[in-house]
Amino acid sequence: MNKLFVSLIFAAASFNAVAGSGNGFHKITSVNLSDTGYLLITFDGRDHTESCTTTSTGNTLIVDRANADYLDRRYTMALSALLAGKEVYAYVNGCLSEFNNATMYGRATKMIIKD
Repeated sequence: MNKLFVSLIFAAASFNAVAGSGNGFHKITSVNLSDTGYLLITFDGRDHTESCTTTSTGNTLIVDRANADYLDRRYTMALSALLAGKEVYAYVNGCLSEFNNATMYGRATKMIIKD
């Protein structure tokens, strides 16, 4: 009985650790590498359920500047998809502000270009 209880506790904790939502496949309409160092990618639609975005920022996702190598790869992917007219799936996890103000964007953590 104790093993079952412990297993249920770990299962519940693991579901919380992978919180976030998918944005679905959408075409990119703009790519902005801001002077703040953040990458802002705007899509033609929105499917993610992160509650931090408003109507005006809902289709725009932000890529964190904390890891420059990661940011460079996402920038290359976004530009490639934009120029090729391909749809991109973005996984969104949490919120991030470009200027540490009230304007929040969904934080893109994974991107897949649709063939």
